[in-house]
Parts: sequence; C-alpha cells; structure tokens
Amino acid sequence: TTEKWLNNTLGFHPIQVALQVALPELDGGMEPIIFVGRDPRTGKSHALHKRVEQLCTRTIKWAEQKRKKKTKKRVAITVFSFPPDKGNVGTTACLNVFASIFSVLQDLKRDIYNAEGLPATSAELIEDVLHDKEAQFSSPNLNIAYMMG
Repeated sequence: TTEKWLNNTLGFHPIQVALQVALPELDGGMEPIIFVGRDPRTGKSHALHKRVEQLCTRTIKWAEQKRKKKTKKRVAITVFSFPPDKGNVGTTACLNVFASIFSVLQDLKRDIYNAEGLPATSAELIEDVLHDKEAQFSSPNLNIAYMMG
C-alpha cells in the first residue's frame, strides 16, 4: 500500500524495483515515475499528488527541451565503473564502451550539437576520462591507492 511504502525505510521491495523501474527502462521508458498508490482499506488506486505534480513538471521540461536549439542542449553520458575506482571504468561484456561513446559524440557533433573539446580518437577520450582535471581524485591514483590496500 501507499502508506507502507511511505513509512518503509527500505523503500521499494527489490521485486517492485525490477517490475516498476528497471523493466520500464529496459523497454525504453525514461525516468519512470510511480504516481499511483493503493488504498489499504478499499484496494483501489489513488493518485499520489506530489508525484503527479513531479510527472507534470518533468513533462513540461521535456517539451521545453524539444523546442531548444541543439547547440543549447546539454547531454550527460554515464559510464559504468563497478566496483568503483578499481580499474573498471567503462568495462562491460561484448561492448567497446569508449569507442561507442566516441561514436555517439561524433554523431552528435555532425548533427550540430555543441561538442566542443571532443578528442580526436576514442583512446584520447579514455585518457580524458581517466585523467579528468576537474575530478577530485584521478582514477589511476585511486586505483593505485586501492591496490596498495
């Protein structure tokens, strides 16, 4: 029920996360927002008003983004690193992560998105990510610290 969910420090049960968040994302759903709960007395669904408001705000933001010029849009790409800072930046099975990201960035640049500072090669992109000047700690330094225990 909605009440149980709101009062539970754990949040969603892992099965609920899989069914209500992960699967919609795998199906192409972006930013799934649960906006309906169940009344414990009647079993009927009811709107979660704050979440409906969140959904409406998000919808307006997406519409505004659609009207923006490509050169003004901002895109974030998240790179997998697990366990974190242990030499696993951008690793996955059967995919050259940095070559794929580099290809996407090249496509964005060709499609008139602002891609200033795009490195010349995917190898340079790897170096830029691993040795990010704005990072609090560089990934190689963290890797060395981890290996030294």
